Order: sequence, then structure tokens, then C-alpha cells
Amino acid sequence: DGLGGISDGDKVSQLVVSSMMEGFFVGEEEPQQRLYRLVQEANRSVNSFLSGKNGRSGSTVVAGRLKDDQFHYISVGDSRISLYRNGQLMQLNREHIYRNELMHEAVNKGKSINEAYRAERGGSLTSYLGMGQLKYVDAPAAPIRIQPGDKLILMSDGIYNTLSNGELEDCLLLSAQEAAEQIETLIKEKALSHQDNYTAVILSC
Repeated sequence: DGLGGISDGDKVSQLVVSSMMEGFFVGEEEPQQRLYRLVQEANRSVNSFLSGKNGRSGSTVVAGRLKDDQFHYISVGDSRISLYRNGQLMQLNREHIYRNELMHEAVNKGKSINEAYRAERGGSLTSYLGMGQLKYVDAPAAPIRIQPGDKLILMSDGIYNTLSNGELEDCLLLSAQEAAEQIETLIKEKALSHQDNYTAVILSC
């Protein structure tokens, strides 16, 4: 998901996808190692593309590998990876946003949790491809064991900032294709004046 409202965000996000797709079938690493390498290579490509350009740009990324009943993933930024199981949607990764840093500081220094949670710039990214060296990269300590009937949804903030977990859970009762179509329908019905771009990949297991 390219950084919204910033120059070349669309080009950067496309570059991330093409870089990771080109490198996916290269090498013989373990699945999680491969995902780390792909993010490393994508970040190098984006930094090279942005070198010498004026202004700030970049992209978030979420990626996963599902084989048999094992799901590995990696993420940078505020896009989400969630598991839908038995009617409930559970977020797997952590968002790399300023609010989380403020919450950590509040806990350690005894500051107001409420103020940290409601900070005006709380949603600002603290890690994204194109920032130079990545500050955070999120990945599981062990692969997620997938059960029959599970669904995985990888989505940009334009979806989860518009639809509630309950609305997404209702959509995910449907088949993957129907769920994707229903998500788009609900977003269009809300017709928010500042609707962000929205992207989702839904895997039905």
C-alpha cells in the first residue's frame, strides 16, 4: 500500500510487488527466511528508486506463504494480516505506528494511557519501505497452523479503518470471492469523503 497523498506512492507499491514476485522462486531458504529476503530486496529497490528524488514516499507491505497447513508471514507498516476462524477475526501482525511507541512510553514512564491512545499523530508510520533502514519488521516466531475452514485476509488500512471487525466478520462468512465483493460494496456504501485506497487478498483454507 503506497503512502497516501505522497508523490510516487503508486509506483513504489508496484515496485514492491514486482520485486518480491521476481525473487520468490529464487533460492532454497526456509519459508520465513525467504520472506525476510524478499522484503530486504524490495526495500533496496525502493530506496534505489527514491534516491535523489525530492519529497518523501514509500510503501507498506504484508506478504505470506501458505503451504499445507503452515502459514508464514512478514509485514512492514500498518497493513494488516488477520485470521478468520470460527466466526472471529484475529489480527496476527503488529502495526508499525507512532501510537504503539507512545503506548510503550506511557507504560514505562507512567504517562497517561488515554492520551497516548488518542494522540493526534498516533497513526503515523514508524516503519515503511523506502525510509532507508527499516525500523521494524514483523514476523511470527513460528508458522501459524491453519485449520480447515480458516480464512486469511491481508488488507490495507483503507479497509480496516472504514469497516469494523464485526462488518468484516459478516463478510468473511461468505466465500473468499463473495467476501471480497461484499467488502467493496460496504466501503462504497459508506462513501466516506476521505476514503483511502483499499486492497485485500483473502485466502480460503
